[in-house]
Amino acid sequence: MRKKLKEILKKPPKLNHLRRLTTKDGILQHSIGSVPDPKVGYSIDDIARALIAVLEYRRLYLARPLSSKEAAKNESLFKLAEIYLNFIEKAQNHNHKFHNFKSYQGKFLDKEGSEDSFGRTIWALGYTVGQKG
Repeated sequence: MRKKLKEILKKPPKLNHLRRLTTKDGILQHSIGSVPDPKVGYSIDDIARALIAVLEYRRLYLARPLSSKEAAKNESLFKLAEIYLNFIEKAQNHNHKFHNFKSYQGKFLDKEGSEDSFGRTIWALGYTVGQKG
């Protein structure tokens, strides 16, 4: 099992779908197949997961001296992380908790997210702070 996992992790996964779902505001909650579906908008749960995913991708596949192609990929991951962090910053409400849902048009749809979404957001922020480089 361990050997098989090492083989799987040798080749970085493609991030095409993640990039397709990401807009200037965050990662959309849903798609229809490979086509982003903006009707439902955004969820901080998905934003937190996406933030962790791009940082973990960086750690696993780009934590060494990089070729120019890899450096460009690394920069694009930083841009995605920045989009996700900006969403989290804007989602923080007056009592230091976070909205969970935001429409595609940019309006937050709740006063405060669930405890699960709060926990996932704090986890993503903590994970971000713990990154090197």
